[in-house]
Amino acid sequence: MLEAELFDGIARARTRVGHADNLSRAAAIADRSIEQRNDVFLIAADVADHEGIGDVEHLALDEIANALAVDKRSLLPQVSRSHLPLPEPLAFSSSGLRIIETRSVPVVRLS
Repeated sequence: MLEAELFDGIARARTRVGHADNLSRAAAIADRSIEQRNDVFLIAADVADHEGIGDVEHLALDEIANALAVDKRSLLPQVSRSHLPLPEPLAFSSSGLRIIETRSVPVVRLS
């Protein structure tokens, strides 16, 4: 479910109307706990950091932080490509599962 919502949000963000819809959806959860709002922001920041956070991404994250009523400055250092590596896609193999270590996140990989 989270994955589907994430991809839907990314698809919406490609248009002005979709961008506004995403901000509206973020503002709609501004009354939830700070932990949930922080988590939503961190997911958005992780997506924005796909190829590094540039000026455009910073502006979008400012808007998202404002809509969620969270502190971007304190949360953003938690998101870094060097601290949150994305694992390579899993592949099936006859030899089974093995656990590998990435920089900071253990990942189960089929080998």
